[in-house]
Amino acid sequence: MIALTTISYILPRRADLVPIFENVLANNIDKILSEGSILLRARMSLLLGYYADMLFEKHRNAFLKTIDFLIKSVALIRDERVIALQSADTLNTIISDRDLIPRLTPEIPRLIEILKECNVRISIALYFNFLLDFVKYYHNAIDHHVVPFLNTLV
Repeated sequence: MIALTTISYILPRRADLVPIFENVLANNIDKILSEGSILLRARMSLLLGYYADMLFEKHRNAFLKTIDFLIKSVALIRDERVIALQSADTLNTIISDRDLIPRLTPEIPRLIEILKECNVRISIALYFNFLLDFVKYYHNAIDHHVVPFLNTLV
């Protein structure tokens, strides 16, 4: 937790550390995103809001795990609601990032399936702002998935 806080402060000033940080995160992504510390997962979600566009360019699997983590986390409740709120905020931040669009577009059909599962359980207003931007920025990729996707919102 302290390491993530320190890194989020230092990383913008030291581009030479990005590859090292990226490798450490990629090699430990399953442990970081596991159902352990609520505080660690909330902090990781916050960190992704700042660095999702520059992390995991060479680690596609880790990148996809973090995106899946953010989407699925929005449905968390009770003690883990803090993760849900932070993940909704992070999704709102990164969804319009022009650097992420080419990386996310091939995953749209798979992500839509995850979103459809989440849509019926989520009541966070910020999540619905994310969905609006999701449709706006990925409308070409959503294409024929839009009607079944929207049906889960009604």
